[in-house]
Amino acid sequence: MTEPYAWVDGDSRLQSKQTDIGDIPLYKKLPWQGLSEKEIDELTKNVIAFKSDIVDFIGRAEAKLKEKNT
Repeated sequence: MTEPYAWVDGDSRLQSKQTDIGDIPLYKKLPWQGLSEKEIDELTKNVIAFKSDIVDFIGRAEAKLKEKNT
């Protein structure tokens, strides 16, 4: 995980550094990572127009995106 860019203290004030053990760190949100054309091709290579195949594809696509964005 990245380093915090700021901290919120017990009085809800934004601080540039941690001043107390109870301060809450704030992290920058990483940019979203979408699927590459190669990944889309891999995920769709066996998909045909049956509902069960589409549901399976959606599940595999969601799993791949979760993997890339955690």
